[in-house]
Amino acid sequence: DVEFYTQSLKHTDITPLEIKIQDNTGEKNLIEKFFGRVKVEHEYYSYKVIDTMSQETVSRHPLDNIPIIEFETQAVWFGIPFEYQKELELNGFNLGGTVHAIEHAMIAMAPALAQISRWDLGGVSIDFDPVKQQPLIYVYDAFRGGIGISEQLYLHLIDLLRLALKLIESCSCKTENGCPACVMSPKCGNNNDPLDKDGALFLLKKLLTNYQDSTN
Repeated sequence: DVEFYTQSLKHTDITPLEIKIQDNTGEKNLIEKFFGRVKVEHEYYSYKVIDTMSQETVSRHPLDNIPIIEFETQAVWFGIPFEYQKELELNGFNLGGTVHAIEHAMIAMAPALAQISRWDLGGVSIDFDPVKQQPLIYVYDAFRGGIGISEQLYLHLIDLLRLALKLIESCSCKTENGCPACVMSPKCGNNNDPLDKDGALFLLKKLLTNYQDSTN
């Protein structure tokens, strides 16, 4: 019975292994989306001791010689069109923080579509993928082999992005990095850094402008 809890910090790498479904959606069909098999690798490097009452970090402790945990699962992922990436940067938003914030908001709202817990999912946001030559956002089943959640999210990606937008819009916090009620995640292995709440709002509005068909 203690007055603190711990939270691990980790680097996560994700590698597509097989694309099972691929399509375009969104405004002008600019969003290229995928569903398939991926390999996820977790490298744990540190943990925090957090005060239960104040939620402040009491201390940090490095983790050495922890083996990388890897497994195969299913994921949905999509790219950010170059023209929107360019607009983000011209308006001074942090690209990495923007896609990271959207990833968190998507996972937070996924239970409204898939009847699951946010802890059943994991996510990775990449500000520049060398293969696709664009930023990518992944949401994957946090279970070896997958359990079908990400496939449902693939089928309803636009609905999920709309819910993510509503979540961020409805939050009254004024901080650049957001708060636990919008884009901060209690399960983020990167210590919720970087995050750009305003960038996420800007990009989601761009992705969803004038898009009416919610079946994709």
